Amino acid sequence: MKFAPCKAHSANPEMAAGLSCMRIRHDDGRAASNAEIWAEIERLRALVTEYSNRITSELTPEIERLRAENDTLREAKTENEALRERMAELLTGVAVALRGPEPPLTRWSWHDLPERAAAAVAAIDVMQRAAAMAAGGERHNT
Repeated sequence: MKFAPCKAHSANPEMAAGLSCMRIRHDDGRAASNAEIWAEIERLRALVTEYSNRITSELTPEIERLRAENDTLREAKTENEALRERMAELLTGVAVALRGPEPPLTRWSWHDLPERAAAAVAAIDVMQRAAAMAAGGERHNT
C-alpha cells in the first residue's frame, strides 16, 4: 500500500499541484478500504513492537555490562580522588617541613621538593659527620 492522490484530483493537473486529497492505495492502484488500512496499521505496529523488543533484548546485556563498568569506574574514581587528596596532604606537609610555615593565603609549590629534600639530607649528613669528628676529637683530648 502507498499514499497517493485520489483519482479525481490526480486527473486534474491544477488540483494535483495544489492541495489535493490523498488516499491509501494498493500497489495495483485500487483504493484501500478502511478495514484494510487499519489491518496494515496493526501489522506495522506489530512489526515495530517485535523489532523494538528484539533490539531491547539484544541490547539489555550490553546495557547491564556498561552499567557495571560505570559503577566500577566510579568506585575507582572515588579511590583515586582519595589517594590524590592524601598525596597532596603529604606533599604539602613535606613542603612545610622543608621550607617552614606557609605565609598567610599562600601554599608552597611542590615543584622543587626533590631537590630541597636532597639538600636537607646532604646537610644532615654533613652535620652528622662534623658531630662525629668533633666527638672523636674530644675523646683524644681527654
